[in-house]
Amino acid sequence: MHWRDSLIAPPAVTGDSPDYDSIGWEVARGRGFVRNFADADFRRPYLDRDAQTRFPGGDEPVAHPATDRPPLYPLLLAGLNRTFGRQFWSIRLAQCVMMGIAAAFAASIAYRSAGPAPAMLTAFGFVLVDWRTRWSTREVLTESLACLTVTLLIVALVVLLRRPSTSRGVLCGIAWSLAILTRTMFVLWGPVLLLLLLATPQRRQCRKIHQAAAALIVTTLLLCSPWWIRNCIVLDSFMPLGTQGREQLSAAYSDEAFRRAGMWFNLDHAGFFDALDLPNGDPMKAARLRAAYSGACAREWMAAHPVKTLMLVPMRIIQEFRPHGPGELAILVFALLGIVVLFARVEGQVIAALLLAQALTVGLTWSVSGRFLIPLLGGLHAAAGVGLWAAFVLLVERRHAARRLLMVTEPASPVHPSSIPQAGAAAALPEELRMKPAQSDVESPAEQR
Repeated sequence: MHWRDSLIAPPAVTGDSPDYDSIGWEVARGRGFVRNFADADFRRPYLDRDAQTRFPGGDEPVAHPATDRPPLYPLLLAGLNRTFGRQFWSIRLAQCVMMGIAAAFAASIAYRSAGPAPAMLTAFGFVLVDWRTRWSTREVLTESLACLTVTLLIVALVVLLRRPSTSRGVLCGIAWSLAILTRTMFVLWGPVLLLLLLATPQRRQCRKIHQAAAALIVTTLLLCSPWWIRNCIVLDSFMPLGTQGREQLSAAYSDEAFRRAGMWFNLDHAGFFDALDLPNGDPMKAARLRAAYSGACAREWMAAHPVKTLMLVPMRIIQEFRPHGPGELAILVFALLGIVVLFARVEGQVIAALLLAQALTVGLTWSVSGRFLIPLLGGLHAAAGVGLWAAFVLLVERRHAARRLLMVTEPASPVHPSSIPQAGAAAALPEELRMKPAQSDVESPAEQR
């Protein structure tokens, strides 16, 4: 980034970055969770780079509480601003660290599932092959933090399903809460997470699973409720998730959305809100009016076009998962193969469940051409590393070993008393492909050796 002159440069003002940057700067200055494009200190680095920069909000923007952005990423920016002052290099370096931690967890998932070779392939693909991980560290956006929190959620769910307990349910609730407070759409994952915990008769009959599921829900509610209550108070209306989802609903359900096959488009640029008489001096009232108008138009369109509404769901999912180039195609193909390889194990079930959850979430909202897959890159690359290694064994080494690898079963655990690996089949595998036994806690390097 330093070589390309993007380590210290301000982000572009055409996307979401200025919103997060402004809120983070206002919080750092002790002025609350506010968006203020008129602040001279905020504008200075943008104008130093390009004196013709035009900020969102018109020529005379008004400072007002932000209700369309979740809080965790702006709070991270605020901490970096308080520590290092008005700059951008610390933000991008912090995002490099977060993506590096996500890569390490992804490699550890592949290692504990299938050995060191898939772990190396996972790390290599995550850091060097996938351009999305490098793009995420450069942009002043939530992607890096979202990727880290979702990868932590994957690890927490694997640990929980290996040996369920109330404390592990609390850990999963903390990870899910961090993901929701980074990106509000993750709240829609709830039904799939509960389905994952209760997917088999053995799990449904396990009392500890029910306790863990209750702990997950209660922890998430406790951690997210302060933010949801704040939104309702600021907006003087029952809108706990803020205004962004309702305000953008017509970008998901409208004739233009159908014409674009579910791709998000900018309602302001399309002139959607031009018919509204919005008050200039009351941004909060304007936000409520925009949200109410967009939501009403979307509901009216859905009622008038039920078939198109249903068709939009698969259209958006296809748009989001459609690869952009051979690298993304290879990652997706090997990840799907890896999920098949790992599906008898908890790791594969968790990754598959979160992919399903995100696909359904995109189907219900809108597609942004692959950006909503970035938080799942940790799980995708862990599965891709296993899938690539399985393909290598199948094509180059021992065909019979690869077949057994594809039929590997979950190690015995308290949740799966009837699932016992066949010793004969495991012994026939090469040493590097034998599945590691289930562990109740994270092993130390010495224990792994």
